Amino acid sequence: MKFEDNKNKDININMVPLLDTIFILLIFFSLLLISVSFMKGIDIELPFAKNTEKIEKSLKIIAISANKNYYIEEKKYSKDKFWKIIKNNTDDEYIIKADRNLNFGFIIDIMDKMRSIGIDKIHFELNSK
Repeated sequence: MKFEDNKNKDININMVPLLDTIFILLIFFSLLLISVSFMKGIDIELPFAKNTEKIEKSLKIIAISANKNYYIEEKKYSKDKFWKIIKNNTDDEYIIKADRNLNFGFIIDIMDKMRSIGIDKIHFELNSK
């Protein structure tokens, strides 16, 4: 009786499915990290509302903290520089993230100033939970 010789057989492992899986996981975790870290650097307590509407399109985000610091897309600006940038981008649509502890009149003044320079599409980000 003669046995087969296993020394001459080549074993091939296909690495393509493994690499595909690794790249898909890498992309998934990269996108997850980006979405989790978006606008987390600014300490803002949003006001609560039960009836909110979700906006699906991408808009410029303006954030105003409780101590009246002005941010555009997470970058802090002085009040004068903030308004200069806003005046140069009147065609954009904005979301205002204002701290709930700010005076209501202060927020209305900002919205009124934005409308007076020609920005008509202004939204507010609220916490719905």
